[in-house]
Amino acid sequence: MASVRPNPPDVLKRVFESAVMIVPGGYDEAGLEPGQDNLALPQALRYWRHQQNPPDLRDTLPAGEMHAYLFQHFLTGRFATPIPDAWMILTAAIATKLTLGLLGPPLPNRRRGLLALTGGTALYALASLQLFVSAWAIALPIVLPAVTVWIYAIPWLWSSRRR
Repeated sequence: MASVRPNPPDVLKRVFESAVMIVPGGYDEAGLEPGQDNLALPQALRYWRHQQNPPDLRDTLPAGEMHAYLFQHFLTGRFATPIPDAWMILTAAIATKLTLGLLGPPLPNRRRGLLALTGGTALYALASLQLFVSAWAIALPIVLPAVTVWIYAIPWLWSSRRR
């Protein structure tokens, strides 16, 4: 009778459930050179450390802790998918040109146009952040596509053509 081999994903799952990381960290001597294993603390992590009770006031991130976070994201399948800036800039440019072309001449009220532009930019930024923290974890660029829209829209708002 042939032996039954376990399914490879099941074997990996059992291995990863019992994985242990032994890493240096939390002291200046870690790494090949003093302090090499300690990284600058990202602002988001600094915020969360200060929210703990009592606050964690360390200002460095041991590389082992960073690897532990990456390993945990690997095990849970929680990775962010970044969308390239160039794609979103191109999309923003095309969408803005099409929108402005459909709108025709500028609105007589520039203030309303600026408010719409500001509101649209804020809405896009909030939607991008929500998409990032959602289950989809898609990271859309915010600044450069928004600047592209403004570069196309401001001259359109200030043009001398009126209805």
